[in-house]
Amino acid sequence: MTDADPEALRAFLMQRVWVLQGLDPDTLTVTPHPLAPTGPTCTVSISPGTISAGAGEATADSLHVRLPPAWTPRRARHPIGLVPVPRTDDTAADDEGLNLERITPLGLAPATLQFDPADGMWVRPAWAGRTVEALSLRGAPGMLRRLAASLRLLHISGQTFEGQRAPFAGLDLSPHWPRESAIGLPLRTLTRITEAVARCQETLATIPVPPAPCLNAAALEAAFDTGSRVVFVDWRASGMGDPHFDLAGLSTQGGLNAEEAAALLNAYFGPGDAGPARDRTLVYRLVAAYLRLMDLHGAFMDGRADPTKDSLRRRFATQAEACERILDSASWTGAMDRLTSGRPRLRRSGSTGA
Repeated sequence: MTDADPEALRAFLMQRVWVLQGLDPDTLTVTPHPLAPTGPTCTVSISPGTISAGAGEATADSLHVRLPPAWTPRRARHPIGLVPVPRTDDTAADDEGLNLERITPLGLAPATLQFDPADGMWVRPAWAGRTVEALSLRGAPGMLRRLAASLRLLHISGQTFEGQRAPFAGLDLSPHWPRESAIGLPLRTLTRITEAVARCQETLATIPVPPAPCLNAAALEAAFDTGSRVVFVDWRASGMGDPHFDLAGLSTQGGLNAEEAAALLNAYFGPGDAGPARDRTLVYRLVAAYLRLMDLHGAFMDGRADPTKDSLRRRFATQAEACERILDSASWTGAMDRLTSGRPRLRRSGSTGA
């Protein structure tokens, strides 16, 4: 596939998308989104005519198509900074399709018009609303509450997802950093962060929770806000996993400050003492931030990112600083103290550092 060939894209869609087959090409308006954070997509508007999507919030005659990976622009073939949880198998597309079937009736995903596990192409109605981004997550009224409600509904749904996701799978937590791999950062900084994440792993293992259906989104933009609820539009990493890591991951991707993170957790757990669950989430925030740091580090190590490029070096340093802010926060240290000491957690009013 070429990076930008509208006619080739139109021909592909008319060949592959069932509801477009047989239509006059001149009735289609195709708007590509090649650099969407969750992968290449496009919007298809059809005029005249109506496609019955069976979803109350669908926009008539408008489709959203997630394109196969081959349509990713060459300059974006190896994204940096989007961290899916490591897979333990190679059946991601099959798993996603099955998980979508199980969760869509709960209103957590758009109706599926067509899904092809061979290459992950997904056709769904185009919904009115907007993709959740860090700025909108922090600024839109009610956004944190809607996101928390949808994530909570997913975790307590009782559904059994295909696939298993383990936050620490494949993660090297050796504190010994070769100087040549530090990308200009002090070795003591990287060692301190890595050792803290290893402590997180040990602590969390002593207080396990039953696996729950999880989104494990590689990007915050997997969430889509309709104004009345948040739905999720990327289920490729979905599977049974730790719900507190799922919550911590989206919180970290959103760059939430102390008050915002506390508001998200308050909305998710609701009134009353959440016991160790809230503390597990606060501890997992460091793990989620570290995974993003290591994703960028891996890009340096395997040649996807140039370690001499100032902007990327600053990005690496900024992510390390984000890890240190969590590590030094009252919320993380307090959560670790409570989980390791076994003391009952005391509910406090107001927000805590996060």
